[in-house]
Order: sequence, then structure tokens, then C-alpha cells
Amino acid sequence: MPPWTESTFFCCGKTNGRGEILDLYSHGMDRELKDGYWRSRIYEGDPITKVMVRETLSSSADGFELGGHPKLSMLGGRAKQYWRLMNEQNVEIIGAATRRSLPGFYLVVGLHP
Repeated sequence: MPPWTESTFFCCGKTNGRGEILDLYSHGMDRELKDGYWRSRIYEGDPITKVMVRETLSSSADGFELGGHPKLSMLGGRAKQYWRLMNEQNVEIIGAATRRSLPGFYLVVGLHP
């Protein structure tokens, strides 16, 4: 059995303005967590969807980020709201894979137990 029981697949587009999320599929994700993430626009501070940071600091825009990686906690700003929601919902982030489709537009697969 994999080390995760919940996953979500979505597209993150930040080519203009604040960005948008296109929800593709979720498995086992708590409805309250998902609603809070989308409705409150927590994804704007999601360190894994920090597209401009990813494209600026990385030679490759595709990859897998471990949830506990120190660089994710160093992003600060709106990421605090993201971490607060995850802590309130007792969600441990295993990590997320990202795949750039276009500059500023990514497919994201998040994994958590």
C-alpha cells in the first residue's frame, strides 16, 4: 500500500494576475479541506504552486517537492495561510509533483496521508 491515502490532481495557471486553479480529480481528500483551499484561494500561497519562484529558481520547471523541504517553509508571505490550513486539518504533506505545460501553467499532483 502506498504511503499516501489522499491525492489531488489539478492545474495551476499563473500566467496573469493572481492565478487560477482547475480542479481535475481528488481521491480521499476531506471536503472541508478542499473547499477551504479553493474558496479561500489558499492556493495563492501554496508553496508548491509558487510558479514564478519555481521558474526563476530552477533550471527545470518540472519536479517533485517533498512537503518537509526547508525551501518550502522559507517562502513566507501567503504560504503561512497554506501551512495554517494544513495544520488545522491535521494534514501532513508528503509532497507534490509538478509538470509545466506552458510557461506559468502547471499540472500538480499532491500526495498526503
